[in-house]
Amino acid sequence: MVLPNEVPIFLDNETKKNLVNWEDFISYYLQLSEASNSFSWIKADVLLALSEKFGNQSLEKVSVDIGEPRSTVVNYVRTARAFPPNRREPTVSFSHH
Repeated sequence: MVLPNEVPIFLDNETKKNLVNWEDFISYYLQLSEASNSFSWIKADVLLALSEKFGNQSLEKVSVDIGEPRSTVVNYVRTARAFPPNRREPTVSFSHH
């Protein structure tokens, strides 16, 4: 699976037009926060699956390949292993787990 190469990194004008009142802005921001939290879990699950397939020794190589400190990679894997999907609290951030 490959994500699109060009994902916008800005708030486009069409979305801005739809943010009319305070509640719209707050709601949109909270939705982005929820999405960000979900992506952290998905990244952690990818790294856990990678370590299960290629072994824990692969964590050093993957940390270099993705440009993250090994400690960050290990923490992602540890968190995903400790909190499988059925134990994750969706109202609590990934970092809180």
